[in-house]
Amino acid sequence: SVTDKDGLVHEHKTGFVGFTQCQSHHRFRMGGSQVHMNAHPPTSVSSAQRSYFEPAAHNPAEQFERTGNLELAYQQGKNEVTLVGNVAEANAGYSFSLNGKLGTAKGGDYTCIRSKQVYKQGCANDPKQVAYHSESVCVPRGEPIRIAPPEHSPKPMVFTATVRSLSGSKTNPHLDTQGQYATQVHFDNQVTESVKRLTQYACRGQKQPTGLHFPLLPDSNVLIGCMNNDPDQSYILGFALNDTQPSVVTSANNAQNVLCSRGQNLLMFDDTLHTPHIVLQTLAGNQHLVLHGDKKQPYIHWLAQLGAMNIFAAKDIQLGSVKSAIRLLTNKTFIASAKQQL
Repeated sequence: SVTDKDGLVHEHKTGFVGFTQCQSHHRFRMGGSQVHMNAHPPTSVSSAQRSYFEPAAHNPAEQFERTGNLELAYQQGKNEVTLVGNVAEANAGYSFSLNGKLGTAKGGDYTCIRSKQVYKQGCANDPKQVAYHSESVCVPRGEPIRIAPPEHSPKPMVFTATVRSLSGSKTNPHLDTQGQYATQVHFDNQVTESVKRLTQYACRGQKQPTGLHFPLLPDSNVLIGCMNNDPDQSYILGFALNDTQPSVVTSANNAQNVLCSRGQNLLMFDDTLHTPHIVLQTLAGNQHLVLHGDKKQPYIHWLAQLGAMNIFAAKDIQLGSVKSAIRLLTNKTFIASAKQQL
């Protein structure tokens, strides 16, 4: 129904252009405004649903600007009016006046902030099924328009990342003066510097640094954790095994406890039943020491396949055997000397 020039309300069933449905949405907030632009994450319960720490600002001016835009975008939705009709021009940015007699919404000037055009296709049997209508969401014209902030991308407590080298090196990772790494997570296209790494068995307050550390090579996959689910407080949990870097212990050697470095220096505790042993060796086992705990015939095996073996003691060297003899074999010259008595 439309009020014509004669002041009477007339029904216009054909040739009508306007809105046929109107729905008003109001949003109320209890308490004062809680906007956190520096807290990571928000520290109060009332603002837990609106955390503004992503993305983080780089200076105070940018912090205030982002905070203001986010707060205005939130206040923009306090009084929204949804109109349904056949006004094709009612797109985002379109301003118009509403008649105050609608009942569900106050009359006045409104601005469309988003709209949707809906078309329905008919069929050959019933061509009258062809239909069209528009849905427009409007706010009072005096409300400042701000684009709503994007939804926060989901960030689990633990996710994978890749160790990067800022110098482009393939062998040496980027480590700062504190021993922290540069990493890149899968949902970011930039490299994050100075990511902490959890260290096992470290002691503070020592004259020299103590702890256990294995360098991470560039392009290594690591597990990143976030304190309180805050990406600005991330740390490296450990190494994420993959096809290019398999585990040193598999089903083939599941009885072994292995500590192996990048240069293949290895310390192994083998817990095989009846034949437990300890192996300390260098690359390819060219120099190794085996402490074999075989129940039937335990022994110690000390081998240097490359180079020389030097034994030196400041006082005495004692070689003894209870049952068998001690044999010294050499392919060339054997020299034994002493300053006092041999």
